[in-house]
Amino acid sequence: MSANHNGRGNALESERGGKIFLKLVFNELYRLFRIAMSDTKEFINGSPQYGVNIALCRKGSPVFGVIYLPEDKALYFGTDKIPAVKASVQPGVASFSGVDEIRASQLPASARTGHYICLASKSARTKATEDYYKALTERIPGAEILPMGSCVKYCTLAEGLADEYTRMGSVMEWDTAAGDALLRSLGMPLRSIETGEPLMYNKQVLRSSDFTVKNPAREL
Repeated sequence: MSANHNGRGNALESERGGKIFLKLVFNELYRLFRIAMSDTKEFINGSPQYGVNIALCRKGSPVFGVIYLPEDKALYFGTDKIPAVKASVQPGVASFSGVDEIRASQLPASARTGHYICLASKSARTKATEDYYKALTERIPGAEILPMGSCVKYCTLAEGLADEYTRMGSVMEWDTAAGDALLRSLGMPLRSIETGEPLMYNKQVLRSSDFTVKNPAREL
């Protein structure tokens, strides 16, 4: 192949090279997304409550989170600079529509008939968690323990449709980082039950500790 010393020719070669690189990146991301979705317990079990999680962590904190729920055609994202937003996404369409800012304070308790809702995992329930739920329902009359799959729980909290999610048991950082970023953008970080501090990420051991997240407007 002969060398091209023309400036425009070099620019065109760079543009073509950039497009090839981007295509390779997008193909790899698509491959990873497919693996992420097919490896989700809820997806495998045929439940509509599954999603794709993407998060960016900086200095141990999640600063950008994206959750896409294919069955609902809904995409949620939030950053440390922008409060969480929700967009409707049609498959195969590159643009979003109906983007609405969502804040927990915009949905008062009366919109949910006033009873306290604590979300629970559908597939990962430990004895310690069950004991906590039992104590919660005894402490708060009328409290509801609502099982829900996957990252849908974080989206439900972000929309102000539940008050709490507490989990005790093994969970990996990549299962919580996107939802944590989404909720942190609304002032609701996932907190370690042991220390009370927000969860840290990119640790040497990529497991999240037992945690809880509560809507501060409804915390009892």
